[in-house]
Order: sequence, then structure tokens, then C-alpha cells
Amino acid sequence: MRVARVTADGQSFYHCISRVVEGRFIFGTSEGGSVEAEYFLALMRRLEAFCGIRVLNYVLMSNHFHLLCEVPEPRPLAQSEVLERIEALYGPRRVQALQEQLARYAEQPDGLQQGNRLLEPYRKRMYNLSIFFKELKGRFAQWYNSRHGRSGVLWAERFKSVLLEGGEALAAGWLMDQGFLILHKNWRYRRSEIDIIATRGDVYHFIEVKCRETDAFGFPEEGVSKAKLRSMMKGAVHWLYERRIPVERRVQYDVLAIRLDEGKMPEYLLFEDVSL
Repeated sequence: MRVARVTADGQSFYHCISRVVEGRFIFGTSEGGSVEAEYFLALMRRLEAFCGIRVLNYVLMSNHFHLLCEVPEPRPLAQSEVLERIEALYGPRRVQALQEQLARYAEQPDGLQQGNRLLEPYRKRMYNLSIFFKELKGRFAQWYNSRHGRSGVLWAERFKSVLLEGGEALAAGWLMDQGFLILHKNWRYRRSEIDIIATRGDVYHFIEVKCRETDAFGFPEEGVSKAKLRSMMKGAVHWLYERRIPVERRVQYDVLAIRLDEGKMPEYLLFEDVSL
């Protein structure tokens, strides 16, 4: 039985992951990109324009992908903007056909209502993360199967999504820009909580995120106590043990401080390899 997704009202942020069936390598990113990766990204941008969902950051691996998505608060769209969004995904011929139909409706007494009914199926598919992923994965699978002469399922599962707080979304996006691969967010074990677990190169990073809008109570990084670091380290030991990570693998405990001054871009400062 499928479990209903957790969604938020208003603007929200999600870290989304989807994997290819049987671990099949399809993106070829180890060689600096591929036709498949380029098509996937172009399709993703078209769907962004249609759905109104923003992909703040992404990582394409050979057999899976990560997207950091912002779902804005839905707002009413004028007919012209709906048509612009339709054109971004379906092309000018679809828009021309819709415009001709709308022109015919305009000559009738209830033309406005008929026009709204005509565009309503498109409006319902906007600002919807599940629709965005269904279209992205479905359209890409059709193209990929046709290109490679195959049939059947391409994706191993429904996409997985984690609802993020605003500060977590900023942190995840910035870390991905710096070359980190996010493994977990808000991982908990007993009394231990680790904001972000990530890798970069051959190093595992356990990261505490501190975000402040004012320095009145000190800088963000000053909010990380020795007790918090000890708790994070205990949790990290359990996380590594659960996954049978070899003891010789390098591990770091980091603090990511984010300053949010009104009217300015966020400022990020990563303190790496901190110790008690």
C-alpha cells in the first residue's frame, strides 16, 4: 500500500531522489555528461516553466538523481500566463490550437466560463510536485526506451522526497554546489540528531547547520555547544556502524553557519573538521 506523501501549505522545499531500475547506468556523468543527461536537464527545465516549480540544485549520478525543489505558494494565473506555461512544455502548436478554441468561446455568452474549463486541466497540474516528477520520469523513460530500443520500466521506484525547513533547504543547496552528495537530513538515533550527513570525495561529513537572522545573540556557529558535538559524534558512530563503513574511512564533523540579513543574499561559512 502506498503511503501518502507529506506536503506543506504555502512555499515549501523538498530534497527528492529517484533511482534507475536494476542500478542501470544511464547518465554517464563520470565522463562529463551524455546525450541522456542533456535531454533530462532540458526536459526538467521545460517542466519547471510549466509547473512553476523551481529546481534550486541537482546532482545527476550514473544511476540516480537528486533534486532540491522549491514549490511556491500557488497563485491565480491570468489566461496569458497559463498559455505561456503550456507553450514551454507542449510547444507553439498546442497554444495556437487553444487560442483558436478560446477565440470561438469568446463569441458566446458564457465564453469566459468555457475558456476557464478548457484551461482548468492544465492549471490543476501546476504547483504539484508529484505531477512534476510523474511527467519528468515518464517523458524521459519514453524517450530513453525509444532511443535505446528497449521497453518496460526504467525507474526502480516512486521518487522519494523529504520536506525541508527553509534553513535546511539553503544548506542542502549550498552544500551540493560545493560538491557534497547529501545522504541524509535530520537523521536521529536516540537523543542524537544530525542535521546533514554527506560525502565529498572519500570523506563522510556529519554537519550541524546553524541559521540566524541577527547577530544579537552571537554568530550562528557560536550556538553549537560541546554537548551538541558530543551527541553528534555518538550518533555518527552508530550511523557508521549500522552501514558497516570501514573504520579507516575518513570522517569529519563540520558546522555550517548561515547568516540571513534582510535584503541581502545568505552568507555561508563552513567550519570543517571541528573537535571538542
